[in-house]
Amino acid sequence: MSAHLQLNTPYTSENRPLSFTLRNIDHQHSYVISLGLTEQTARYFGVGYYDGNGFLRGRVVIPIHNEHGELVAYSDRAIDEMEPKYRLPAGLRKSYVLFNLHRAIQSRDDTLILVEGFFDTFKIHQAGHHNVAALMGSKLSGRQTDLIATYFNQVILMLDADEAGKAATTAAATALSSMIRAQIVELAPGSQPDQLASKEINQLLGGLAHDLSSPDR
Repeated sequence: MSAHLQLNTPYTSENRPLSFTLRNIDHQHSYVISLGLTEQTARYFGVGYYDGNGFLRGRVVIPIHNEHGELVAYSDRAIDEMEPKYRLPAGLRKSYVLFNLHRAIQSRDDTLILVEGFFDTFKIHQAGHHNVAALMGSKLSGRQTDLIATYFNQVILMLDADEAGKAATTAAATALSSMIRAQIVELAPGSQPDQLASKEINQLLGGLAHDLSSPDR
């Protein structure tokens, strides 16, 4: 793995670990299963319907950890047509963290599959690829670039195939390819990874690890 860390953007503080863990999370809730997650996947990621008290009650909660595996926040998703569909806590410095990075590091794979969202991550994990992390959006920050280059030698960009995703892919490829090897997965126009079956994901990723472009040094 790469051992260098070149900071593109100065930073002085991290997301502080939470002092609590939510209970009363239903990993078998019908809505969670309807989104294509198995109970095993939901339990692995700690995702489920929250039936406790407070602001998150009645929504699907998603634990977010930093690269060291410390719980720093919960995102949540509505189970109906309410907006916003997803919420992040106001105090979270999203640009300082990549969702599921700590597990991708633990996979000991030198290649990272980078996606946009939580459910992209879940579906790619279910397809057998545990070296996956998400931006929680479409913009790659300097801090996130540094994190990826610190722990991985290669990256596969598998962002959404809409206009925002295409622009983000170009920007991310430019930022990352100067530091590590990079490759882009071409999805069908308008599609995204969480809409794909495991077979389709595996077909798209098959062989890419052996066809990565070398960065200019």
